[in-house]
Amino acid sequence: MTISYEIKTTENKPYTYKTPLIGVDDSGELSVEYSRRNSTHIKKLTLLNLVGRDERGSIISYEPLEQVNRFLMAHHIDGGLQESDQYSKALVHFFSFLIELQRLWDDEYDEDLYDELVDLPRPAWNSFPIRKSQRITYQYREALKNAVLNESNPERRIARTTATAYMNAVVKFYSFHIRNGYQFNNPPFEHEVLTIYYQAGGFSMKPYMSKAVHTTDLRLNFGRSKRNEGGALPSARRDLKPLTNKEWKELSSTGVNLSNANTVSPSFVAPNSVATITLEVTVVDSENGTSTDTVTYHVHDKISVTAGSNVTIVEGSNVSLLASTQNAASTVNYSWSILDDNGTGISTSDITDPSAQSPTLNIANVNVAGDIAIKVQVTANDGANSAKAILQVTIQDSHLRVDLGADYPMPPSQVTFLHANVSGGKPPYSFNWVDNTTAPLNSISIANPSFTSPSSANTLAYTVSVTDSLGNVAKDTIHITTMVQPLKIDAGANIIALEGGNVDLFALNTNGSVNAWSWTQIAGTNVTLTNANSNAPSFIAPNVAFPSIEELIFEVSGTPVSGKTVKDQVKVLVKSLPNISASANDVIAAPGDTVKLTGSVNDVDSSNPGTVDNLKWEQVLSIQSPSVGALSNAKVSGNQRTLTTTFTAPNVTYRTDYSFVLLQLVRGTLYKLLLS
Repeated sequence: MTISYEIKTTENKPYTYKTPLIGVDDSGELSVEYSRRNSTHIKKLTLLNLVGRDERGSIISYEPLEQVNRFLMAHHIDGGLQESDQYSKALVHFFSFLIELQRLWDDEYDEDLYDELVDLPRPAWNSFPIRKSQRITYQYREALKNAVLNESNPERRIARTTATAYMNAVVKFYSFHIRNGYQFNNPPFEHEVLTIYYQAGGFSMKPYMSKAVHTTDLRLNFGRSKRNEGGALPSARRDLKPLTNKEWKELSSTGVNLSNANTVSPSFVAPNSVATITLEVTVVDSENGTSTDTVTYHVHDKISVTAGSNVTIVEGSNVSLLASTQNAASTVNYSWSILDDNGTGISTSDITDPSAQSPTLNIANVNVAGDIAIKVQVTANDGANSAKAILQVTIQDSHLRVDLGADYPMPPSQVTFLHANVSGGKPPYSFNWVDNTTAPLNSISIANPSFTSPSSANTLAYTVSVTDSLGNVAKDTIHITTMVQPLKIDAGANIIALEGGNVDLFALNTNGSVNAWSWTQIAGTNVTLTNANSNAPSFIAPNVAFPSIEELIFEVSGTPVSGKTVKDQVKVLVKSLPNISASANDVIAAPGDTVKLTGSVNDVDSSNPGTVDNLKWEQVLSIQSPSVGALSNAKVSGNQRTLTTTFTAPNVTYRTDYSFVLLQLVRGTLYKLLLS
């Protein structure tokens, strides 16, 4: 596939450059902010791009010419200049010339015949052959000369001033890269120092003085153009023949004093009053041929004009201009024009009726504040008497500004308002918010829109453009970060359980919902978990040899809809039961009877008998079963296996149940046997 390339431009106006500030945020990531101070205003910035097209003309590649665009940006930022359009046009012309040379090289390239030791390399902007004449910069210089002096096609011919400006722009482009340390294999041009000699003034003892001019060998030297009433002179020369005698004399009676009357160009001082002066010149050549001619001068009073006092005004206002003329012998014509706009963008077209004596200057808006110079030219009807005056108008920029405040964080799912604080400019203002976030604004055309922050972590960027009634535009951007706490899983405090008992586990999630639960046992005797895929499973505690305690460890995993799985652990301490059991018989008694309660302790495993620390009977009191009084022989200490206590049955009106408990203290652990 054949690809053709061309240079296309991208125009930005007006454009404000803010210095980037690079830092490290709290998470250790690089972040970029832009300084709100010392911004550079650029009236117009034209950037260059290299565009590639296929055989059908479709664009298949589009990339900026970084080496050119850096030079153009530096011209504005480092030089503080408003315009670079001339440089952009020149570099478009230069790189188009380079692309054409590359195309011709590609057409002739043959991989089998090409010898890199003999043949020239493919032309490039940053690589130069050893010979000057083969370098792209010198080839471009020769092409410019031919386009000025030898081009027969008027549409392709360029002016001398344009060629000089293009060549100067190319020199400045390469000088910029040389100053910034770019290493070329061979220099793009050679520096030269030219010495100019000129006649010294009366303050110097020397007849001539000299001045050193630093330049390059890429400079273009053209002779002055010859013009005749707007048309080009023919190539034939009409050299003057030397004259032997010349004589000027006055025919009128004014009595002017002619200086150098026997030269080609004499002079005289006009009288201080109105007069008509007629001069006659007689020329005698070397063959005594003569020729006589006369010329008449009309002397009028000198016209003077004033344009008034200098004015200071804010953009968006009008200035009433007024020219006052003195010594005008006849009707005069007025011509107002902008002599120097000083980068404000004000032009003569902003003056209503510039041929009037008192027109109006309309100042809509300016690119930058500054002083502009307005010229008024006054010319008499005869065209021989004219005067001019300069008026300075200081235009103050209304300084339209908008400030969204500093960037800030906020919690999720919360309604928040943005505030565009506008200053300067001329009301009314219009607002336009750029909203490409996941949290849309309720309106993009008001000063204080609102939005609801997302439920997940995110960084939102909102940009507002404010336009005043003059067309001034101000922009600002704010970044808002949604701070979402990470999901937390809590399996609870450690649990103490008895062997053979039911154990309930429970996990709690905070800062988010859980889509899937999973419990896993990672230590201890294996047990069977019921509902292991929920947040509240259960299991039966395993048997543990008395009097030991076994530690079981369980891990719970909670997985959200999006994000990482979070885990926590809980310990279950399973205590063993003693290897003895207690028993007693229920008793039925009448009021006044002596009731005997006998409890005994038996070994569960006779081959491994247990040890009892003490036994004790206690009554379980309630509203339905009041106290029966003191129990006789209610406690015994030591490794006793039987305990009998007695009490007298109280008087009751109806059957009453009383409950008693046999307390066993086995190796520091208390166990109960309930008897009713």
